[in-house]
Amino acid sequence: MNLPASKTVPLLTTLIFTVAQGWFNAAAQTPGPPGSYAIYKQTSSNNPAATLVKQLTVRWGNRIESNDPIGQWLQLDAEKFNQERFHVWFLVQAYPSKDVWKAESDILRYLLAEGDSPPLEYTHRFTGAPVLPALGFWEHQLPRAVDASHEMKVFPSEIQFLGHRMTRVESGQSNTFTVPDPTRLELPCDLEIGTKYSNRDRREPRRFDGAPVELISFEPEDYPERFAAGQTIFNVPANHLHLVERRPVFYMCGDIAAMRFPECLYRSNFVGLNADYLDEPAARTSFAALRPQLDINPDLQRSITPQSVISTFTNVFHEAVYQGRPTWLDQRLRTRSDVDLGSMQTLQSNMWSWEVPISTGAWQLRAEPNGPPAAIVYESRLSTGRDMPRFISQTGAQIPTDDQRALLNIIFGMLRGTARMTHKKWGMSVYGQHAVGEIHQTLTQAYDLGASYFLFWTSDHGHHIPYEEQLQYSRFIHDYAEAHPGRDMEQLKNAAETLILFPPGYTLLIGRPMWWLPELHLERKNQHGLTYRAIYQRIGAEIERCYRQGITYDLAWDLDGLDLSGYREVIHIAETGIIRVEKSGVLSETKAPRTPLRPQGEPPLLEVELSTETGYTPLTITATGHIKQNLAPVYYTHKHDDQGTWHNTQIIWQLYGPEEWDFQYLDPVTDSDVPRTTFTLDKHGTYKLRACAVDRAGRSKVVWKNILAE
Repeated sequence: MNLPASKTVPLLTTLIFTVAQGWFNAAAQTPGPPGSYAIYKQTSSNNPAATLVKQLTVRWGNRIESNDPIGQWLQLDAEKFNQERFHVWFLVQAYPSKDVWKAESDILRYLLAEGDSPPLEYTHRFTGAPVLPALGFWEHQLPRAVDASHEMKVFPSEIQFLGHRMTRVESGQSNTFTVPDPTRLELPCDLEIGTKYSNRDRREPRRFDGAPVELISFEPEDYPERFAAGQTIFNVPANHLHLVERRPVFYMCGDIAAMRFPECLYRSNFVGLNADYLDEPAARTSFAALRPQLDINPDLQRSITPQSVISTFTNVFHEAVYQGRPTWLDQRLRTRSDVDLGSMQTLQSNMWSWEVPISTGAWQLRAEPNGPPAAIVYESRLSTGRDMPRFISQTGAQIPTDDQRALLNIIFGMLRGTARMTHKKWGMSVYGQHAVGEIHQTLTQAYDLGASYFLFWTSDHGHHIPYEEQLQYSRFIHDYAEAHPGRDMEQLKNAAETLILFPPGYTLLIGRPMWWLPELHLERKNQHGLTYRAIYQRIGAEIERCYRQGITYDLAWDLDGLDLSGYREVIHIAETGIIRVEKSGVLSETKAPRTPLRPQGEPPLLEVELSTETGYTPLTITATGHIKQNLAPVYYTHKHDDQGTWHNTQIIWQLYGPEEWDFQYLDPVTDSDVPRTTFTLDKHGTYKLRACAVDRAGRSKVVWKNILAE
């Protein structure tokens, strides 16, 4: 990362660590005898910034042998050039690793005191484990030996601390070591509930017509009801910091000038600036990077493939990481004249990716194993009556279309699998387009399967979840969590027996062609001469097989470097159409989709009548469907109307042509007694109309019609 130089700030800081006895990692000092101490002075700055640490005292306290494991206290007292001080205590089994995730196993307790404020102890509400700050500065937040030959000394002659060298000026023994009695902040780790924004609507009811929403800033009187509703994540302005800093919640603040430095880096409940996520890198690949090029480049329309999209996606993603939001905390600290970061250059590692094409999740979370994103969060706009028929239309699978749990298992299987194979986290955010009657099930199923984030979108038209509903849903999932405590997050993350891997670049359940690009519609052929739909049929058959056999499954792109350990069965679906199955050490291959045994029953009968099959452009055509239902009713809903009603329009209409890459979903007529669509053809050539009817049992019938526009 190439960041501009900046100033660092002087501080007076006291840190106490509890360290258990054991082998100490490389670049770590050896624990000293109880009562030993050393004082370090700042030597690397001739014109020190106000918040720069002037003097650091490192103390080793008593060994706590009643603990299991045994620990020893380590204390750091830091004084800044502006005479401010803060204090932190760790109880550790080893000198803490540079890697914050590894350091979690080194540290048994973690305390922080700023100035004369009473100390806080940051703990995990559900496990009691210490919660460490995870902004990305961790390796700089403890003194580290400058000279590798001094790494195993108790007090190296020179240390690096918060980006600056400090020199030892005194060491000795002292009996003045005390650990204060702290206030415990039991942080709701893996249960972030709330909104990422600092505003709300005026308590207006839900709108379904997509009208603009007037937003106002949160006021101090709003916080008690948000706390009472169980919200645990807050985006606050500087003048609201006092409302959240010492509460067992997580918070963001965009006003970096208001943050006390470097103390803010040590607060475990401070999660960064007010944009602590990557904003849709996969979606932006489609709409911002590729769509403008495709609109002017027929050669690209002809040649684009799912794999070539990954190349563009890679550039968009890395630009978002190395030039985007993960750099903002570092960069904005550098704008402060009272701060000098010295040699510290870091990405904010606790950021997560807020995304729709979650098929990309394993790629995103694998890209930076120790950096951002730390999780994948799905933008949920689901409607089972729309999304399951579309999935069946795409794949030919047969799954009941009113089974919301089955739909969620596909979505959450991608999220959970991504988190498992990359050792990170996952969650979801509910949007205004989500079917209202399905939100409670979505929240509880996400909780039961191990989600860590339960968020609600504020602002922009139909995406908005009204504030009163946000409070209601927050209270609902908070109360559900209270009634179902004790989640074993690792066990839930590793619950799946089967892993379904499919070709990189293919995207599932985004409601449109792959990557939202018509040029990647499912009737086009891949490099091996198979249609994309043929690959989707294999994916759908494996999902249906797991559904019918009651097997818990995960899904992901078939990427190198993923941790596949622990799965009883791993299924590799290749672009060649070959399905390779690894099960209990036995490898088998097949070319045909492994369609499971299905219940008896016939699909609906479907005929399509066109107002005309040929004519001159512009050619307007009405297509009418005639359906004869068997035992199960046919159901498909395109979208809700301006009053929030989801109409059963029965048929999924799609139009292909006249060029090989041309494709569009056709809007159904919603005020007709029979399924119907009307569309106009402006280009000369041959078109293909595809009509698909899906019944509630998941049985589907497809009819094709050719149209000639002259």
